Amino acid sequence: MIAGRAGLADLYGPVPAELLADPEALATAYTPLLADMLPALQYRHHDEPPLELPPAVYGGRDDAVFPPECLHTWGDLAAQPVAPRIFPGTHAYPLGRARELTDRLGKDLHAAMLYAPAP
Repeated sequence: MIAGRAGLADLYGPVPAELLADPEALATAYTPLLADMLPALQYRHHDEPPLELPPAVYGGRDDAVFPPECLHTWGDLAAQPVAPRIFPGTHAYPLGRARELTDRLGKDLHAAMLYAPAP
């Protein structure tokens, strides 16, 4: 993996020149990226029974952090098959696909209600 600015560009796309020229803005931009990576770095798996509902799994077609072919591994945690939803873009695909992503999430949440026990 490439480090520094080249690594950032590899994961998230080109870094705008105005951002690179402003250290404070660059530090502000790096904060959410670090927050994005911390859960992956700190996660420790614990054996648990598989989920009874199919998980909603989303990814970016050109994601170098979690490529689409890796998303099927979520199926290891579920009793139902996993069908990842792949959106155009890199790891930061939600930034340009918010409407499409929230529409899909709403549909997936509605479908998940079929697995919920009646009150």
